Amino acid sequence: CRNIYIYIYLRRFFHLSSSAGFTLSFFDRVFNLLWHLSLLDFVNLPQNLLHDENEYYRGIIGPGEPDLWDLSKNVPALLINGERMLDFPRPLSIHITFSGELGLKKAPKKVEFDEKIRAILDKPSKGIIVFSLGTVSNTTNMPEQMIKSFLGAFAKLSDYTILWRMEGKVKEAKSLKHVHLLKWIPQKDIMKLPNMKLLIAHGGYNSFLETAQAGVPAVLMPLFADQKINAMRAQRFGIARVLDKLHLSPEIVLEAVRDVLEDESYTRRAKKLSLMLTDKPTTRPYSTLNYILKLATSDAKYFTLQTAQKLSFIEFYCLDLFAMLGVVVLILSIDLRL
Repeated sequence: CRNIYIYIYLRRFFHLSSSAGFTLSFFDRVFNLLWHLSLLDFVNLPQNLLHDENEYYRGIIGPGEPDLWDLSKNVPALLINGERMLDFPRPLSIHITFSGELGLKKAPKKVEFDEKIRAILDKPSKGIIVFSLGTVSNTTNMPEQMIKSFLGAFAKLSDYTILWRMEGKVKEAKSLKHVHLLKWIPQKDIMKLPNMKLLIAHGGYNSFLETAQAGVPAVLMPLFADQKINAMRAQRFGIARVLDKLHLSPEIVLEAVRDVLEDESYTRRAKKLSLMLTDKPTTRPYSTLNYILKLATSDAKYFTLQTAQKLSFIEFYCLDLFAMLGVVVLILSIDLRL
C-alpha cells in the first residue's frame, strides 16, 4: 500500500527527487513534470517495484486471481509512515491515516546506553552533535573530499562532543579527541538527551521525522531519492540548513553548523514543531487504529478508496471542464468580433 500511495498521491504534486520546497516556481514545476513523465526505472521506482511484486505474487497464488493492482483498488484504508503535519498539502480521503498520529503520549523512559557510548556522552562539552548518513548509505565509499570537508569543520568544534557513524577508518580523525567514529549509533535515543544540540544527516524520512519529533535542529546533506525534498521541507520549517553534496569545503560545512548552533531561532522552531507533533488533540487513544481494524474485519465493503482510484488523468485535473470553458470563451470572443 505504501508504494501505491506514493504513486497515486505524492507524484501528482511533488516528485520525490524535487529540490523545491512548498512553493514551486515555473521552472520547478517544469522539472517535476519532466521527471513525472520520465521512463527511467529509478524515477518510476514505486510502479516498477509493484510489477516485480506482482510477478512474485502471481507465482504464489497462480493465474486467474486478482493481482496487486486490482487488490489495491479495494483497500479499506491506507496507513502511511509519517506525520500529517510534516507532509505537503494535498486532497486526502478520510481513510488515509498517518502512523505518526497513533499511540499514547507516554513520557520517554530513561535510556540505558552501553559503557562505550555512556563514556562518550558523559564527557564535559557544550553539547552533542551526531553525524549519520543513515543505514542505507555505505560510508566506506564516502568521497575523500567529503570526509576532509567534515573533518576540517569538526576540528574547529572542539568544545562539542561529536559522534560520527562511520563504518570505515578515518586516520585523520584520530587526532581529534572530541570526534568519535562508531559503526552504530543509537540515534533516536541520543536525540532525546537534553544536551543534544545538532543532527547532521542525509535527509532520509526517518531522520527527518526523528528530528522533528525530538525538537533537534539539523544540517542536512541529501544524497538521493526523497532526501532532497525532505531536506527542503525541514529548511522551510526553519529547523535545518541544507548542504549541497557536490559543493563542500570545511568552510561551507563549518558555516552551516555554526549558524544552526549559534542562531537560537533554529532550536526554538524545532522545539515548537516537536510540541505541535506531540500535543495533537486526540479523542481516544488508538481510535484510528481501532477504526482501521474494524474496517479490516467489517463486511461494509463500500468503505473503500475506489472512487479516488478510478479518477482518470482528465477527471483528476478537470481538463474536460477547462476545455469546455475554453471553447465557450472562444465562441463568445468570435461572436463579439462579428
